[in-house]
Amino acid sequence: MKKLIAFFLFSISICAQQSNVSMETNSLKGVVSATKMNVVYRGIRNPISIAVPNCKSFTVTCPGLEKTGNIYYLTPQAGATSVIKLTIIQNDDSVITEEHTFRILPISNPISTIDGRNCYNCIVEMTKEELMNAQINIKFEDYLFEVSSMFLITEFKVYFSKNNIIQVTGNTFNEELNLKIQELKIGSEILINDMHYFLPGSNIYMLPRVLPIKIKIIEKEVNYFQSKEFIKDSLNAIKQEKKELRLSKKKKKL
Repeated sequence: MKKLIAFFLFSISICAQQSNVSMETNSLKGVVSATKMNVVYRGIRNPISIAVPNCKSFTVTCPGLEKTGNIYYLTPQAGATSVIKLTIIQNDDSVITEEHTFRILPISNPISTIDGRNCYNCIVEMTKEELMNAQINIKFEDYLFEVSSMFLITEFKVYFSKNNIIQVTGNTFNEELNLKIQELKIGSEILINDMHYFLPGSNIYMLPRVLPIKIKIIEKEVNYFQSKEFIKDSLNAIKQEKKELRLSKKKKKL
């Protein structure tokens, strides 16, 4: 069964209007709108929007938190939770300190794609022409922001049989692989597996395994008017016309 994982853009909206210092959870001035489970995922830069209206200034601290433009990105560190700490200086110079905790969960197993195609528990049908110089990538399903493009494929293997394997560096079918594909018969099946990938700038080394792609070689679709069926149908039509012409001549003689 397909594993569903939803990603959300976390939004932290703080209304700083009262002049007191808040340290206890029950007296927080901030309003947090996030997922129902309040989670972030390890191995990915989780986008987080933080707004603090009506204040002089504020600072945000959390291990793995960085800012790009107006958006914060949280790459969870070790442990089971990430705590975002907000220190807010209000207009009357009073200070509010808040903590917002998110559980850390692992990312799901991505599926591999070939030129953007693949699915769970199925066979991708492709022609030899479609396989030439094809690109292998990975796909994380059911996320609300683009995750797949963050990762880079560094190598993969193509299994023609148990003992007939070609290893490719990078994410594109090379010349050796293209030549091997041309030798395959229609109906042959190959397996693309053992994809290695990484997240640039990340020190995470235990990323989940990529699910493989199973491919079946199919015949290139031919336009009917260029096909053998068209030639056959045309010859049968000519024969039928000749037969009807002979019958017509016989009737006239009678």
